[in-house]
Amino acid sequence: MVIRAGADGELCAADLDALHDLREADPTTDERLACERTLRARLARVMWRPDRAPHTLRSEIRAMFERERGAGLPAVAPAGPLGRRDRTFWIGGPTWLAVAAALALLTAVSVVSRWPIAPAPWPGIQTGINAHLASAAHFIVAEHDRCSEFDTYYEHKFTVRDAASAGDAAVALLGTPPAAVRLNDAGYRFAGLGRCAVPGPGVSLHMLYTAIDPGRPTLSLFVQQDTGRDDIEPGVRYRVNHPDGSAVYAWRDGGLVYYLFSPDARAEADATRLLGAPALERSL
Repeated sequence: MVIRAGADGELCAADLDALHDLREADPTTDERLACERTLRARLARVMWRPDRAPHTLRSEIRAMFERERGAGLPAVAPAGPLGRRDRTFWIGGPTWLAVAAALALLTAVSVVSRWPIAPAPWPGIQTGINAHLASAAHFIVAEHDRCSEFDTYYEHKFTVRDAASAGDAAVALLGTPPAAVRLNDAGYRFAGLGRCAVPGPGVSLHMLYTAIDPGRPTLSLFVQQDTGRDDIEPGVRYRVNHPDGSAVYAWRDGGLVYYLFSPDARAEADATRLLGAPALERSL
């Protein structure tokens, strides 16, 4: 249950601890998490596709009834004085309604089976060594949006609200201090730190920031222990492009992996500078 809830991003602070303990005890946990997230991404793509049943479906069903009527099966009787039809139609009705429903279902299945379902949520970076970055970026955007609601989920997750104590809390979780905690020079105020479940090996945390100027969106910095990643080359800042035009930035430094996200591109640029992110950028 904790893996499925983790894939949905529905874990409270205590459950996040349980998930991290499970990941450390069972090396297959990350694969199971990735499988659950991929399943949800695929279902989301299918459910949101605009494809509809062929416009000829109605006429095909009508033609089927006409052919059966011509073969001598009960016809639809005219309505009686109370607007009801006589029993001859309704005796045979459920059978043909079932046939029509089955035809509609088969048509829908044939439509869905033609849809290209990507193995990961963001097109273009779904294969090879960058698949993990795509998965992590998808999680980060969704988690950022959820935490930015500042509801009970935020209250449970972000157990550290004081910037002065955030550095010590980060060291306790990661074993080494992050490049920065305060991002005031980028126009953002510390709003909380909490343990997180970024895809991939290594304990991770999430720091959330609110804009000093009203009207600007929140900013998130996710930091994860670097256990030796093949998908993030040292000295490179990766830009993982989101379909809506925003981007997640990722890089390695000092035994940690950083993921930065905000819908505000200017805030991201200022924050990457303050955090000492590599100048060399590679887009995915």
